[in-house]
Amino acid sequence: MDLILDTDTLTLYEKGHARLGERIREHRARSHEDIVCTTVITLQEQMRGRLASLNRVQPPARLLTGYAELLETLRTFRALPVRPFSAAALAEFERLRRDGVRIGTLDLRIASIALAAVEALVITRNLRDFGLVPGLTAEDWTI
Repeated sequence: MDLILDTDTLTLYEKGHARLGERIREHRARSHEDIVCTTVITLQEQMRGRLASLNRVQPPARLLTGYAELLETLRTFRALPVRPFSAAALAEFERLRRDGVRIGTLDLRIASIALAAVEALVITRNLRDFGLVPGLTAEDWTI
């Protein structure tokens, strides 16, 4: 099973969120076949944020921090499998739109990647929105 970290949860994971890290370790101890991963949508969101921060005029110290954060993001994405937005995910995305699922576009793309997978669980704090997607399994592992 894919354990897909959404953008917010991946950020918490990068920052060492204690409860989230503990839940992931517990799950891995029980199921060695499950894969903790993220999506290309999360890569898009994180890179957009990092680059926007670097492109703003800033004091030199903040620039150093910004580049350090950009490198940390690169390290994170090199360490985790990144699930693509495939033709199957696009088909799910279009179906969900036709069916009237109204959540943020990027969250809907993440949900579509999960639905296109053989078996996936989205790890998110945003159960309000992801809970509106029929057939999607989502849990909050931060509580």
